[in-house]
Amino acid sequence: MSSLRTVGASRSPTSARALAGVWKAREFRRTRRTQRCAVGAGLIFACAATSCSDDNAGQAAVQSEPQELAYVARPPENPSAARDACPSPERLRIVAANLSSGTRQSYSSGEGGRILKALSPDVVLIQEFNVGKNSDEEYRAFVTRYFGEQYTYSRGTRPQQSIPNGIISRFPIRESGSWRDSRTSQRDFAWATVDIPGSVDLFAVSVHLLTANPTERSMEGEQLASLVASRPASSAYVAIGGDFNTSNRTEPVLTHLSRVVHVAGPWPADQAAKEGTNLARKKLYDWVLTSVVLL
Repeated sequence: MSSLRTVGASRSPTSARALAGVWKAREFRRTRRTQRCAVGAGLIFACAATSCSDDNAGQAAVQSEPQELAYVARPPENPSAARDACPSPERLRIVAANLSSGTRQSYSSGEGGRILKALSPDVVLIQEFNVGKNSDEEYRAFVTRYFGEQYTYSRGTRPQQSIPNGIISRFPIRESGSWRDSRTSQRDFAWATVDIPGSVDLFAVSVHLLTANPTERSMEGEQLASLVASRPASSAYVAIGGDFNTSNRTEPVLTHLSRVVHVAGPWPADQAAKEGTNLARKKLYDWVLTSVVLL
């Protein structure tokens, strides 16, 4: 199997970043500058393609300031075993996106929506999910405009959350809800069971960990891992993604999450050998982590 390749780019203005996941090699030919990018590999691999699009999709998001960066991600070491472990292999693109704009941390102005439209994701693990006054009508209009009428969505359920997490899906959401993050009242861990193609569902969790310090994030990770592990018996694949605000790959939060998802390499890098996902490409803020069977 040949190596996987995506094309992405970076931009500086607003809080914009996205991680995408695809199953097979695919090249995105148009780019727009965004703030963050990172890549990974696997059956569902967290590719870094920031705001990329196909030749015809999401053109509004890719016209300004193109500056291509090539990312190469390795396939799994044993791709045959990975394929055999999944009875109905399908391409599935998972995106973790903290793409809100401005001081109100909102998607109302459209930049984040256009980037996501360009990515054409199947499942979005979205952070700071504010749209207008956060009415059902405004959320529905946002999802329809940038994804399509067939997409469904869910968000953190507590009304007092100032920057809620959410999930947007091309496929039906069977069930959704949120778990309270014991370390902050600003957002919960939003979860949804997604009826992806095949006989196995996807249990997806959208998270936004604290910027405070590694100790706080470690406590969040310990709580989240326990919540995922304590679910009723289920054969669903697990995907946890979002803005972890981690500075490196050795933070204790990842040790906790390794109980329920794969957190090890191979690690991707851009053409300058940089692995970071913040503006300076020095910190590993954003992640898409999945069950081992999906690697």
